[in-house]
Amino acid sequence: MRLDELARAEIEMAEPLIVGASPAGTRVIVELLNGRFEGRLHGTVRGRSGGDWILVAPDGTGLLDVRLVVETDDGALVYLQSLGRIDLTPGTDQPAAILATTFETASVQHAWLNRVIALTRADATGTQLRYTIYVAVLD
Repeated sequence: MRLDELARAEIEMAEPLIVGASPAGTRVIVELLNGRFEGRLHGTVRGRSGGDWILVAPDGTGLLDVRLVVETDDGALVYLQSLGRIDLTPGTDQPAAILATTFETASVQHAWLNRVIALTRADATGTQLRYTIYVAVLD
């Protein structure tokens, strides 16, 4: 198996909404405001269709659930869902997150995305989120 780069993205995040500590952990919600994907998947994050629902466990493990819609440059809509983990232990300096990403689209031209699994590296700095998405390809 190999990983082929699918796309890179720059996404602007809103200030986090900290719901606070619950029996499940500390819930944080971050709206994904706008952004751009470049590569084999190229388009714009559609409006306020996206967000990151983060649950921080007592041990500092962040459980990520990211969902957004990309409008491709040819007008198709592609729904992305990424689930992953991040180390949010106190003292950790903005670590990268690794996520498993799947896609859904009704577009015939982009239907191949419905059949792939991708790995995404996510890096956040301030209100900027950078994704590098790799498709897993069987050799």
